[in-house]
Order: sequence, then structure tokens, then C-alpha cells
Amino acid sequence: GYGDDMRPFALCTSLTDINIETGHPLYTSAGGKLLSADGKTLTAYPEGRLFEKAFRLAAANGHVVYANPGANADGEIIDLNRRVMSANADEQPLTSLWRLTAGKAKCKVEHLDSHRFFGSKAGGHDRVELPVSATSNHGEYDYQWKADGTACMLALSLGNGMYATYSDSYIKLASDPYYFSLQEAETISLPEGVHAVAFPVDAELISGDARIVTGLDNETLITSKIETGSAIAAGTGFLVNGAASFRILAVSQQTTETGNSGENRLSGTLLGRTGMTPDNFFTLNPDTKKFECNSGTETANNTAYLTASAFGNPIAATSLHIDFTGTNSLENITSGGNGSGDNRLYDLTGRPAANNPQPGIYIAADGTKVIL
Repeated sequence: GYGDDMRPFALCTSLTDINIETGHPLYTSAGGKLLSADGKTLTAYPEGRLFEKAFRLAAANGHVVYANPGANADGEIIDLNRRVMSANADEQPLTSLWRLTAGKAKCKVEHLDSHRFFGSKAGGHDRVELPVSATSNHGEYDYQWKADGTACMLALSLGNGMYATYSDSYIKLASDPYYFSLQEAETISLPEGVHAVAFPVDAELISGDARIVTGLDNETLITSKIETGSAIAAGTGFLVNGAASFRILAVSQQTTETGNSGENRLSGTLLGRTGMTPDNFFTLNPDTKKFECNSGTETANNTAYLTASAFGNPIAATSLHIDFTGTNSLENITSGGNGSGDNRLYDLTGRPAANNPQPGIYIAADGTKVIL
């Protein structure tokens, strides 16, 4: 037998799906997870999913773990913004995305916006913080999952008797085990309103009006519509007009900021930035629904902005309308300057395709659609 914990697949970090034939007397499966025959109890969680999927760590009171770091012009995280915190799930739809990177029975917890790993004491406090530099590796964790009904619960230990835990809106280290609810982040939804955003993951537009900026007519920004079903590469700046939803395709992009991409004149940033030149960039005012010249020196996380020289000559206007009526459309939005050299194909769930994939629709690593 497998013992009391029934984990025959422990440490199988390449196993991403468990599928059971219909009618099995003891088990069923759903979403790649092994459940009891009545579908009410999680029996086995394929651990490869921990290292392939984007996820959220849910704590008590409906809170999720997030990091909201700002960085200087060199990409170094500002000290006061390094803390790993918790907030209501609907308040942090993008900055609460994480993934695990695998080791031998251990893992690191990576924030998808900043590509920093959390995990060690800093400054004599027990708070979990992100390192300043992306080249710094923080704590390596022992991980353990357990089932709570159909939910997968995950505990993270530094191996010295200290566990990541939730307390007073911060993630801290404590001696008592704490289990976060693991929520696979298959989709991202944005509420009603006009948004100028950049996602930390590759995504497919499921619904809603999403656009890039392709031109300027006097004081009006001309937009092109992103077709439903199109892939949008991580780090790409784009606009959303009204409610929209997106399916996550991949979490492997290693970029924190992009320049212009093809016809797109928007720039995207995943980390909030300081040191911007005043009056040299435009940011969206969601109340006026216009891009306005920013006299400050900072941009927010996951933001699309417009440089004053995005169209060549400096923009003379201080406020720009947005034309959402244009019917020009495009299917694939890719971010520039990634330089990953990744030529793999992914299916529409974000999983790497086989070496000789079957005919169908796939997504390349740069976000373009490939039809075989």
C-alpha cells in the first residue's frame, strides 16, 4: 500500500495530469486531479502542476498572497516595496500570480511580475520579503500538500522549522505549519471600465474589447482591436474597454518590461517604476478615460503607458482621447525584446506540445498563433 497519506505519485514532478476512465468504481478525475468516485474528495494532486501552472495562495478571510514591488530604473526593487502581503482576491488580480520552481523535494516560490523568489528573514524581522535583485535566490522550501475536500492545501517550510504563514496582512515566518489553499489561476478577469495594462503571463483573450494603440490623429489615439481567441504575450501593453476575461497560456516568459511591439505604440511594465522623466510619458486616467501627460516620476505595476516620443516627434498635447470605434483587428500580439530563443509550441491550455504534435491550433513561445 501507499500508507495513510495515499500519495503514490509523491515527488513525480513531471506528472501534470491524472485521468481515470469513466465508470471506475473507486476513483474519478476532473481537471487532471484524482478524486474519489463521488467527486467530493481530492485523492491525489499531480505535483507537476505545482511547477507548470500559475497559481494563487489563498489565506484566511478570503485573502490571497501578493507582492506589489516597485523598482528603480535599473530594475532593482525598492526596499520598502519588498514585503509579501495579503489582500482581498479581487483587489490584486495580477500581482497575486505565483509559480513554483522545482528542486529535489524542494521548491522556490516565484512572483510572476518581478521574477523574484520569496523566503528569508530580513532586517531582524520574520516577514517574508523579495530580494532586491533578480539574481538573488531566496529561500528554498520543503513543500507538503494535503486535501481539504477537493481543494489542494500547500504548506511551505524553510527546513529549519520555520513555515511561511499568514498574519496581520503579511506573510511571515513562524514555527507552526500553515496550509495555504492552492488556486490554479486558469483565467484573469478585469472589471468594467477602461484599463491600460500589461500582464505577467501569456494570455488568450476570451471576451471583451481589448486593443493596442496604432496611431495618433491630432489629440486622438487610434486603436486596433485584438480579436477574441488571440494570444497576447506577457509584458505587452494594451487597453481594455469594459469587462474582459483572459485565459492564461504560459508562465515561462522572463520579461519585466517591453518596448513598442510591431504597430503597438504602448509600452508595458510589470514592475512599478521610479525615475521616469516628468512630462515625458502619458498614463491613463480611468475617470476621464484619457491618456494624460504625467508630471510625476513613477508608473504603477502592470501598466501600459505611452512615451512622448511614441510616434516620433514629441506629442504636444497634454491630454489624449482614445478612439475605441476602430474596426481594424489583429490576431497575435507579441512583446518585443524577449530574446528567449524559445521555439517550442504550446497547446491552448499552456502545456508544451509533443515533439510531433497533432494537427491543430498551437501558440508559439512569442505568443503567435500557429496552425498545423
